[in-house]
Amino acid sequence: MRQALIDIPGLGLLRFWAALCLMSGFCSAWASPLVAAPMLAGPEVAVHEVREKVLGLLLKAEYARQLGDLDIAVAFAEEAVRMAPDSPEAVHQLLILGLERLEQGGPLETSDQASFLADLKSAMDRFPSDYRFPLMMGSLLVSEARWSEFTEAEDPELLLRRAITLLEPMEDAVNILLDAYFDLGRWFWSKQRFMDASRAFAWVCETDPNNTWAYYYAGQSFENTNQVRTALRHYQRFQRLRMEEAWPGKPPVDLNVAFLEALLEPAEDNVEELSMLGSNTRLLIQVALRFLRVERFQVALQVLEFLPWQERSHDYFRYHIHANMELGNYSFVSLRAMTALDDPSREHMKSLFLEHALEASFLLKEWAQVMELYREHQTEVEANPSWFLLAALAQVLSGEGDPLLQTLIASDPTNNYLRNMKEDIECLGALPIAVRNGMDHFLAREDWAGAMQLVNDFYPEYDLPDYLKENVAYTWILSGRPAKAFELYESLMVTQPNDVSIRNNFGYFLGDAGEQLPRAEALVRSALSEQPENSSYLDSLGWIQFKMGLLEEAEATLRQALELEPDDAEKLDHLGEVLMARGKHEEAFACWSKAMDISGSHFFRLLDKLDP
Repeated sequence: MRQALIDIPGLGLLRFWAALCLMSGFCSAWASPLVAAPMLAGPEVAVHEVREKVLGLLLKAEYARQLGDLDIAVAFAEEAVRMAPDSPEAVHQLLILGLERLEQGGPLETSDQASFLADLKSAMDRFPSDYRFPLMMGSLLVSEARWSEFTEAEDPELLLRRAITLLEPMEDAVNILLDAYFDLGRWFWSKQRFMDASRAFAWVCETDPNNTWAYYYAGQSFENTNQVRTALRHYQRFQRLRMEEAWPGKPPVDLNVAFLEALLEPAEDNVEELSMLGSNTRLLIQVALRFLRVERFQVALQVLEFLPWQERSHDYFRYHIHANMELGNYSFVSLRAMTALDDPSREHMKSLFLEHALEASFLLKEWAQVMELYREHQTEVEANPSWFLLAALAQVLSGEGDPLLQTLIASDPTNNYLRNMKEDIECLGALPIAVRNGMDHFLAREDWAGAMQLVNDFYPEYDLPDYLKENVAYTWILSGRPAKAFELYESLMVTQPNDVSIRNNFGYFLGDAGEQLPRAEALVRSALSEQPENSSYLDSLGWIQFKMGLLEEAEATLRQALELEPDDAEKLDHLGEVLMARGKHEEAFACWSKAMDISGSHFFRLLDKLDP
């Protein structure tokens, strides 16, 4: 934002001069000629006369500017600089007038821009304690991206921070500080540094509660860092301020407010506000997708129903089915998908409906239905390994043997997953392999009850094969019964003591529960001794160290884990906890915000930490 001299039409010369002095910092150095002063002699007289002449030239320059004659204004300012080259006021006004003349002269020449920046940079070097020059360059670079292309340009963040540092000790500098922080926030925003932007705009809002657009940008910044409660408050304040303006127009945050209100409090009235999107198919689908990403599945379904029937495209059905699957509405999905498969008008979406008809039927444990779908659509199913696997597992679980499973394994001898499955079948038979893979499908939907029921259909609890025990243990963890999980892990430690994965997982779950921490640490360190670069094992160790109160060690270990796998939400969550405990709040918030972007399952749990 370019700093300009204040237009003061109609003021008397004395008031005009006083305003100019206040703006340019003359009050202390130049105000004495207005009051009675002792007679000066010798060199002091000469200095005093120069000051008066320079002041007169600057007043003339401003007067010419008011009349629209920038060439004359620049000439007066140049003469003032010639007479007093060490006057920051004269240099500053010359730069302002020079920039204004450049901008009014049509398209800027590259040489003119470079020359101006060089002059401004020289002024910063000559007057390092004057805030106006770094503020001017910083604001210019933020407002006009074209200026940043020149080598003479400096980092706007450093410039604005330098100006802020110089301004903060000054009295009556609040308005200028507001501009500096606003421009700093805009710079952070342009670089997608939303956490930094939110702090800058929040400062402006707190300092000037009536700064309308600071609330808008603060809301945007907080929303982009997942601090959605704070974002909503800023958006609502922005709406109120806009409505109080003479010509407010329509506040551009209606959708943001409606979305966040429904996100935080999915009451029927709040969701109904989103019906405004009914005529905008693309935007409505995008909003529904945002709800899906944070696992507000029921709200996503309500939003999708605002879409007119004739506008219900592939994306509508894909998201609608996905939400119902996540909610466990397998019967609904099965019926809808099976019906759509028989509808010739939905032929272009056949793949979508076949995929979910197979999965929903499998999760309903309707093995015969899965096999019927396989026979009716054999070519399509066998062309997709994931679908073919569902059919093969259903055949085993229905008691029809494993010919499809053997066909699938033989179809790709280079596939490690299938090769391992073949070895397991040769050792254990097909049934435990089918049950374990079936459990994986239930657990992928976080349906631990369905996973446990599948096991119970084939094996009594007291006679589980070792092959299934870890999956069952994990299911007990998910269902909130860690003691039963630990019993299974204890038996696995006897029968499979050399399995590094079992050692790590048992150690992690013990540590997460806060039980037997020294043993948990030893188990994980044992696993790490064999796989020192395993990021999951490092995460386990770091989390156990945190539980033991070893915060410095925990931070170092978790940072090492994230270097290996930087986009893992669980690791980011753990590091955030450690950083918060160490008083590194901003870093913790950054970790949690990133984790929320990566994993919707973490969103609301972390929201209460990030933005309570």
